Amino acid sequence: MKRYLIQSDFSESSLAQYFSQISVAAFFLLIIVLGLGGLFFWKTIDMYRSSVAYTNQISAVQMKLDLLDQQSVKQKIKLAMPIVSVEKARAINQVIASLNLPWSDILNAIEDGAVTDVTVLNLEPQALAKIVKISAEAKTTEEMFAYVEKLGRHPFFRIALLTKHETYEQDPKKPIRFSVEVSWDEGVKQ
Repeated sequence: MKRYLIQSDFSESSLAQYFSQISVAAFFLLIIVLGLGGLFFWKTIDMYRSSVAYTNQISAVQMKLDLLDQQSVKQKIKLAMPIVSVEKARAINQVIASLNLPWSDILNAIEDGAVTDVTVLNLEPQALAKIVKISAEAKTTEEMFAYVEKLGRHPFFRIALLTKHETYEQDPKKPIRFSVEVSWDEGVKQ
């Protein structure tokens, strides 16, 4: 005959019965897993708070560096800009003005005023006064006067003035050296 095991426990199942069936090792394993999960959650929250704090610190440092960089750029600009005295500024302005002279008009007018035996030795511009001093040499006084008169009649020049003349005695041909100042108006074109 076969034996059958019959459970005779007719009571309701309780939580205590359920835990009694689980082994002690499984119970400790469950407690360890729950503890590690809680620890992991707490560390994650802590790391998040730390990263937010570090991000704020980095932003503050970056703003300070940007401000310092802007100040250093301003200082470099100040250092790069030379301080020019009034005299140097005037000299620079004179050079610029002489470079901006209407050279082609001036030279064309001087060429148009050419007389056969007159040689131009030097041109000295005074840009701010709109004057060019011409140093020249002629064989005779008639040629000198003809040259000055021809320059004075040129439409580009407003006036031509003979400022100085002398006979160059050291040369056997005794040429006449003279200076003429010619001035022009800004709007006049040839």
